Amino acid sequence: MADDIFDSEGSELYLSLDGSTVLAFDCPTGMSGFGFSAGERDSSCLNETVGKSKPGKRKLNNPTIQFRVTKGSEAHQFLLALSEEGEPNPEILYAVGWSDGTADPTISGGAFVAPGTGPSWTRTCTVGSCYVSAVSFDFAEGQDVMGSFTFMPQSQQTIWKP
Repeated sequence: MADDIFDSEGSELYLSLDGSTVLAFDCPTGMSGFGFSAGERDSSCLNETVGKSKPGKRKLNNPTIQFRVTKGSEAHQFLLALSEEGEPNPEILYAVGWSDGTADPTISGGAFVAPGTGPSWTRTCTVGSCYVSAVSFDFAEGQDVMGSFTFMPQSQQTIWKP
């Protein structure tokens, strides 16, 4: 990795299904959609012929995680159980450890915390809580079983390594 560029390799996803245990997510192959979108508010007046708008409230995007399904993975089994009728959809904690470090995030006060001690964090981490909104598994001849899930963040913060 060049000193000034983040590399995808080395990035990791962590979940906490119970709010206290850190679980490294098995075999993610892609993570996309982190960030936010700004809504749009109409600010036009009736006597204007060209519409105007202003930025509205920000809304967190719904990230999607792609992964290879692995036998015995607690996180993959959790996602599969969400698709079963009658199962509750609990709010869970998530963290993405960026490639600028290797230490795992921890949980403190019911939330993920980047490794190290602020402001001298040892790894950049995006942390928050979410609800899983969609889960799918894909089967194709001669291929590994692939999965993906999308979640609705309830909170999100990126803690930057200096």
